Formats: sequence, C-alpha cells, structure tokens
Amino acid sequence: MEPMYEFLLKEYDQVSSAYFGLRTQTSEWFKAYITMVALPLTVVAAILKIGPESKVDVLNLPPIIGVLLLFVAILGGLVSFTIISMRFEMVYYARVINMLRNYYSKQFSGISEYLLLPKKNNEPPYFEAWRITFFQVLTFSIVDSFLFFFGITSIFKLALIWSIIVSFHYLLFHFIVYWVLANARESNDAKYGTP
Repeated sequence: MEPMYEFLLKEYDQVSSAYFGLRTQTSEWFKAYITMVALPLTVVAAILKIGPESKVDVLNLPPIIGVLLLFVAILGGLVSFTIISMRFEMVYYARVINMLRNYYSKQFSGISEYLLLPKKNNEPPYFEAWRITFFQVLTFSIVDSFLFFFGITSIFKLALIWSIIVSFHYLLFHFIVYWVLANARESNDAKYGTP
C-alpha cells in the first residue's frame, strides 16, 4: 500500500476514535448535569420536608435555597455550553471523516456506490434543529430556567410576572448561545475551508 493511503487510513482511524471519545465524554457530562441538578433538589426537598401534605410555598423559599438554585441554574448553563462545544468538535471530526470518504470515492470510483454516509464537508450542520443536540439544549434550558425562576423569586422577591420574564430570557439565552456559536463555527469553516 502506498504511504499516502496508509497515512489517510491512520488519519481516518485517529479522527473516528477522537469522535467516539468525545461522544463518550458528552454522555458523561450529561450524567454529571443530571446529578448536579438532582442532588441539590433532593437536599432542598428533604430540608423543607416537601411532600404531598407539606405546606411549603415554593414561590417563597428561604433566600439561601434561592442562592443554591440560582447557582445550580448558572452552573447548568455552563455545563450545557460545554456539551455544545464538545458536540461542535464531534461535528468537525465528522466533517473530516466525510472529506476522507469523499477523497476515497474520487480515487476509487468503484466504491462510491457503497459509501452510504455523507461525503460532503459541510455535513452535519453545527446547528442541528430538531436533532439530538437541539433537544439536549432544550432540556438544559427548561430545567435551568425553572431553577433560575425559583432562585430569583426566592432571593429578590420579584413579582411573579417579572420572574417569569427573566427566566424565559434565560431559557432563550441557551438557544441564542447555541445558535451564535454554531454560526460562528460555520463561518469559520467557510472562511478557512472545512477542515
């Protein structure tokens, strides 16, 4: 086998193993996020003795609990942005693999019909509407904005409508960051060539 083809095969192996490594890391971060959110909520429920017969006013929690919830909401936002960034790296690696697949399909025309996966260097997109990353960001944004809502309501004693408005903006902030970062990566790839 020619040295160039050996190099490309090794490169393909390296890139695909990096892709799957990031996939594993993303799953671990997602589990960490769930634990990070669930543990404080469980502690708060135990401290306040929240249950079916409790008389706790969740809109009037002690400020210290509000600080905890707000902290977890902000930390959750940072974790979601970390997962988004990891997904962007996965997309980048997938695009490199697509380019290699495209190269091989041009070099060996007989294999092209057997390569069912994409050969375009702009697939998959960084902003993946209605795909797994979109729903992960949706999940993060909903959970984080609920925590944010109860946090700011407890700390600042805002009127309910203002807490809802601010929390809704925090929900939108997740998607705006996702969209802006995705567009920045797309334009960076277009500017410097994918990959």
